[in-house]
Amino acid sequence: MTYLTKVAFLTFSLFFLHACSLLRYSEPTEGPRAKVRFVTNSTEIATLMTYSDTGCKENEAEWMRLRDGYFVHGSLKTLGMPLWNYNKNSAKEVFVQSDKKLTFMFIGYEIQDGTRYDCGVPFTFSFSKNNNYEVKYLTDKKFCQVSVSKLHNLDGQWMTRELARYSNKLNEATLGCMEAFKDSL
Repeated sequence: MTYLTKVAFLTFSLFFLHACSLLRYSEPTEGPRAKVRFVTNSTEIATLMTYSDTGCKENEAEWMRLRDGYFVHGSLKTLGMPLWNYNKNSAKEVFVQSDKKLTFMFIGYEIQDGTRYDCGVPFTFSFSKNNNYEVKYLTDKKFCQVSVSKLHNLDGQWMTRELARYSNKLNEATLGCMEAFKDSL
């Protein structure tokens, strides 16, 4: 690699890391809402996409990019939800419209032993009004999953209760999302 190539690569990398720290989602300011913390353990970029249909074909929009590590100009985005124990770039808390099914797909990758493993997990969930949730995107080589948990207070102690778990394994309900995942690569 020549010096110029190294400089160009470094410049591109810094731009890319800066661009990835942006939250592109506009939160609802009124109406029924829930607080949701989106989290990843990925040391590479994990992107949260949303769709207006369960087949991941209509109105695709990027909500946020997360990474368990450093971003140039990374920023903390929290709503004061309990049980925060994350790097400021690996988790973001946002208001979402509640009492309506929302379709998402986490798309990410890991590089291990010189091999890149791309992984996507589509999921549809309806968050209940005035509740706190945590949505975790977890990766490990060829497998990735998303868990949705509700945060609740039991006798003054905050806890999480898992409500749903989704994986990268295709089924009849998520088959349509495979094209959106392939297009993201």
